[in-house]
Amino acid sequence: MTKSKIAVPFIILITVFLFACASNTKSNAQKATLTKTSERMFWQIDGLDANGNPSTVYIQGTIHVGDENLYPISDKVLDKWENADRIVGEISSEGWEQFTLEFQKRMLESYSSANGKLVTDYLENSENELLIEIFGLEAVEQLAAFEPWVLTNSLSAGLYEESGLQAEYALDNQFITLAFQSERTMEGLDDLSVQLDILEFGTYDEQIAMLKDTLKSIAEPEESNEYIKALYTAYLEDDVETLSSLIKAETTEEEENAEFYKDFNKAVYDDRNASWAKEIASYLEQGGTTFIFAGSAHWCGENSVFAYLKKDGIL
Repeated sequence: MTKSKIAVPFIILITVFLFACASNTKSNAQKATLTKTSERMFWQIDGLDANGNPSTVYIQGTIHVGDENLYPISDKVLDKWENADRIVGEISSEGWEQFTLEFQKRMLESYSSANGKLVTDYLENSENELLIEIFGLEAVEQLAAFEPWVLTNSLSAGLYEESGLQAEYALDNQFITLAFQSERTMEGLDDLSVQLDILEFGTYDEQIAMLKDTLKSIAEPEESNEYIKALYTAYLEDDVETLSSLIKAETTEEEENAEFYKDFNKAVYDDRNASWAKEIASYLEQGGTTFIFAGSAHWCGENSVFAYLKKDGIL
C-alpha cells in the first residue's frame, strides 16, 4: 500500500511505478481534468488524444495488504476495468512471469556480492536471537550469507500479520488475478528491474541499518501496528488527506533518523511518480480508456503523480 515503518524494505508488498513522455507546452484549453470519484481511492483523468478525440485514464489506488473489509470491489470500478482498452499495473504480465527467476538471480548475485560477510556478525545478540526465533537457526545461517536485504525482505509478511492484515488480501493481487483469469495482458508502470533495484537498495551498511529498523519494529510492534492500522483506516475511509499526512510524517521521521532514507524515498516515490506522470501523459495521447492500479501512496501528497502531471502541464 503505502509506506510505513515496515514498508521501508517491503516495496514488493506495498508498493510500488512508471514512465512516459509529456510536453510542458500544452495550453489551458488542452489540459486534462482530474476528478476524485466517490469510489474508494479511485480517480478519473479526462483529456484528448493526439487526434483530438476523448481519452480517459482511470486510476485505482491500491493497498498491498488488507482483510475482508476491502471487498467486494465496487461494481463501478469493475465496469471500468472490464471495458478499458488497456490495463496497467505496477509490473506488466511479462514482468510477473519473470519475477521469480529474476529475484533468484538477484539473490545469487547478492551471495557473491556479500563476499563472505555474514549479516549476523553485524547484529546484536538480541537481534540474532529474534531472527532465530522467527526462521530457525539453520535458515538464519543460510540467509546470513547473502546481503542484508534478503533477510529484510523475508521478514515482511510477519510484520503485517502482527497488525491483523495479510498480503493475500492485497487489492493488487485481485486485479492481477482477474487479468490472468481473463487472459488480459497488463502493461507495467515499472520495468521489473526498477522494483528489484529498490528491494536491494543501499550499501551493505545501509541495508544492515534497514534490517535493524525492521527487527526493532518486530520486537516492539506497538508503534508500527498503530501506524499500519491508521493507514489502513484512512484507506478504507477514502481519506486522502489523512493518508497523505501519515505518509509524510513517517518519511520525514525516517530521513531525520538516517540520511540515506532521503535517497531511498526519492527512489521509491519521487523518481517513480515523475516517470508515472509521463506514462499517463502517453496513455492520454494514445487515446481510448486506460485502467491503472497501483499503490495509493503514489497518488497522495505534495509530490504525488498528480502533482507531477500539473508540473508537466498535463493537468
